[in-house]
Parts: sequence; C-alpha cells; structure tokens
Amino acid sequence: LLKDVIKPFWIADPVNPLFTALFSALGLWPAVFASLLLPLKPKDQQLPAWPFVSASFFGGAFGLIPYLAFTKYAGKGEETVGDSGAASKLFGGKPNAIFLTFSTIVLIGLGIGLFAPNDLNGGSDYPVDVIFYTYLKNYPEVFLSSKLAHISTIDFFTLWALSFKPLLEDMRRRGWYSGDAFDNALLASFMGFPLLGACTWLAIRPPIPAVEKPPAPEEVVPETVSQE
Repeated sequence: LLKDVIKPFWIADPVNPLFTALFSALGLWPAVFASLLLPLKPKDQQLPAWPFVSASFFGGAFGLIPYLAFTKYAGKGEETVGDSGAASKLFGGKPNAIFLTFSTIVLIGLGIGLFAPNDLNGGSDYPVDVIFYTYLKNYPEVFLSSKLAHISTIDFFTLWALSFKPLLEDMRRRGWYSGDAFDNALLASFMGFPLLGACTWLAIRPPIPAVEKPPAPEEVVPETVSQE
C-alpha cells in the first residue's frame, strides 16, 4: 500500500486518493504543532516542547501525547514564554504558515478528486462530488484491509483532537480568545476543519504581544551630611 501511496495520482490504479491525501497530511501536522507549542512553554515548566515535537515527525501523536499530558496552562497568556530559538522562528513565521495552508488546500483537492483522472464508469463526465463520494464509499475497505491505512487514519484524527488545547492557548496568548460566545464560535470554526482550520489560524494570527515589565524602583541615595 505504501508503494501505491507514493505513486503519482495520474498513474493507473492508484490507492484511494482520499487516503493518499490523509497520509500526506500526517507530514504537515508536526509542523503545525511546532508552530503552536514552541511559543507556549509555561514559565514554571522545565519540560521543553522541542523533543516531543521532533518525535512527532516520526511517531505522530505518540510523540506529542506525553508532553501535552504533563503540560498545564494557567489560562493566562502572560504566563507563557516564547522560544526565541531558530526552530521557533522558522515554524512560527508567516512563510511557513502560508506553505502549510497552501499544502493543505492542495491535499484537499487531491482527496476530493480535483486532480484525479475521470475514469469512473469508463471515463464518463462525472462531477467532483460524485468522484469524492466514490472515494468516500470505498475508504472503509481501504481502512479495514490495511494496517497502514488503519493506523494512519487513527493518527490523523488523534492529532486533530490534540490540537485543541494548544490552539486555544495560542489564541488566548495572542488576544483572540477571552471566553465569550464569539470567541468560542471562532475557536469552533478553526477546530471544525481538520488541519485546514489550524493552518488558517497560523496564517492570520497576530504576533505575541510584548509583556511590559514594571519599572524598577528608583534607588534612593542617602544624603551625606557635610561637617564644617
């Protein structure tokens, strides 16, 4: 199945393009989590995020679950500190967010059949919705017949679920979430579209506001008494 996944979509008899898109999306999720987690390390936490984010590139959700299980955010943006390292700047930058969003849109197009050869029923002119329905109808067969498809599908939806906590905290940290009805609807809109919603947030999110430190108290210099 893995050989079929890496085949170009124009080769005859490829694997279900919906699974190809989902499997390819597993390579984007770790970059999304890097963009969300690296700037969100709580001040009082010694556990760094980068080893677990790195592990997620190879182990998917299994690499992130330990970190997210032991990380507790206080619900206040000012109680998190940003990582100023090169990796945080790379993954947190707008070019990376735009790349992730564009790549996700391409994968969605692949998954719904925009790039597929119209070979259903001998090449009849089927609209995209019929092609996508065919992919969706055949997906359970792929899911049940292949361990790779089984594990990849579960991993994708697990990563989607795990993104809720970092996404919420990132929105709060950047002043986009205060808990009212509009903010909850906005959060639901980002979470409602797997991967695409998180990538869209990364593309439009504002910079982390600088926390103003209170001015240091002025040092009082004792007056010297001159003796005549």
